[in-house]
Amino acid sequence: MTNINKQSASRRLIASAVKGSFAQDDILAVHLNTMAAYDLLRGHADAKKIQLEWDLRDFIKEEHFADAMKNYFKKPYNFLKHADRDADAELDISNLEAINDVFLLWVAKMHHDCFKEWSKHQALFVNYMLFSHPELIKEGPFKELMDKNLKGMEANSRPEWMAAFKEVYRINDLAALEGK
Repeated sequence: MTNINKQSASRRLIASAVKGSFAQDDILAVHLNTMAAYDLLRGHADAKKIQLEWDLRDFIKEEHFADAMKNYFKKPYNFLKHADRDADAELDISNLEAINDVFLLWVAKMHHDCFKEWSKHQALFVNYMLFSHPELIKEGPFKELMDKNLKGMEANSRPEWMAAFKEVYRINDLAALEGK
């Protein structure tokens, strides 16, 4: 029997979501992996009484926050989760990639807060988000550090970013990433 702990499960869910995101796999699968990691990490943090350092409010400008929670994060997951309540419903998934991006950024940081590590996949995704969506990030020491680290980086699209980091996202054996 092979066992994994919560840290390993979280790391693998996030790695799978990041890989799926960069490979442009099915966005529903990316969303489910991201939300599963979120549920796992929220439960772990609550059980261990871990204070999460970042909240989405730390990343998303105040004028965008309420709309993001209502119309982005909760709606797709609940649609997938509650077929018994709305068997004939349909879901507009035209914004699901953006939803996944922001939520996966949050989940990566939650994992770091819970387990004090950044895997290669988590670091890649955090840097990608800061690089590709600087308008979402609040001014302050975190943004200044990321701006400095990403200075001179040139990529205009997800495929270009993916090409720049192909050695990370092409790792197929997620279990091999246990040492990060």
